[in-house]
Amino acid sequence: MIKQIIIGISFLLLFCTILHAGTPMTIQNGQWEITVDSKVRGIDMAMPPMTFKQCINKNDPIPQNNQSDQQCINSKVKTSGNTITWRFECNTPSGKSTGSGQATYEKNKMSGKTTMALEGMQIDNTMKGYRLGECE
Repeated sequence: MIKQIIIGISFLLLFCTILHAGTPMTIQNGQWEITVDSKVRGIDMAMPPMTFKQCINKNDPIPQNNQSDQQCINSKVKTSGNTITWRFECNTPSGKSTGSGQATYEKNKMSGKTTMALEGMQIDNTMKGYRLGECE
């Protein structure tokens, strides 16, 4: 009897996980302001935070500061509930960078992180953002 209960609970948890993974991301479309704090591993020096604005929607939910001097390609984009994960590769004036990111949206707030390698350095970024209103 206990074995049947455990198997039943296992199937229920599996079913709930599958349902949750298949739910579309709910995100408030609009203009978002995102602040990024960066830390280079192995260097004990604070870098000034960087703030940017971006029009974010369910078709373009990855927070990124599109600078004209860099070209980035996102891949392996996955969503689970209100969280999106991705990998990226960028060509910048400083060289090629690669990494991964994760962002979670909750109503009109978001938080996330990226980790990237650039010219032998490992850089960890934390992001916090909030929705300002409609896209400009």
